[in-house]
Amino acid sequence: MTAPTAPRVPNPGDLARRPAPQPAPARPSTSGTLADQIAPGRLHRKERMRTMFHHGLRYSRMHPEARLVALTLLGYAHHKTGMVFPRFQPTAEQLAEDTGLTAGQVQVQIHVLTQRGWLCTRRVTQGLDAGREGLSLAIPALVLEQVRAVRDASLAEPVTETD
Repeated sequence: MTAPTAPRVPNPGDLARRPAPQPAPARPSTSGTLADQIAPGRLHRKERMRTMFHHGLRYSRMHPEARLVALTLLGYAHHKTGMVFPRFQPTAEQLAEDTGLTAGQVQVQIHVLTQRGWLCTRRVTQGLDAGREGLSLAIPALVLEQVRAVRDASLAEPVTETD
C-alpha cells in the first residue's frame, strides 16, 4: 500500500510553459488600413501611458528583444506622456548596457519598434528641451483597442466568493 501523495507544487519551469494570456478579440476597427492601425492611439483622460504601454506590450506579438528595449525605454519616459526628453534620452550603448544586448541589436530593435508604431520622434514644445527632437513611446491604435477591451471585460466579470 502506498501513502497518498501531496499535490505537486509548480516550479518556475512549469510556470514558464503556461500559455500567455490571450487578449480579447479586438472590436472592429473603423479604419481598415494598416497605417491607421499602427498610428499612435489616443489615451483617455484617466489612462496613464506607463500602465497602458506595459499592458499593450504584453498582448503584442513582438520578439522578446524588442519588448526588452521598449520596457527599458519606458523607464526613461515620462509616466503620463511617454516622452523621453532629449537630455535624458539614452544612447544605444547605454541601452545595450541596460539590456545586455549589443549596441547593434538595440539599434535594430529601435527600428522594429518605430516600424510597428511603438516609438516615434516628436518635437518638444515646452521646458528646457523646447524645439529639440525627443523619442516618444506610443501605443498603436489597434493594440490600444485590445487593451481597453480586455480591461472592460475584466471589469464586467461578476465577483464570486469562494468559501
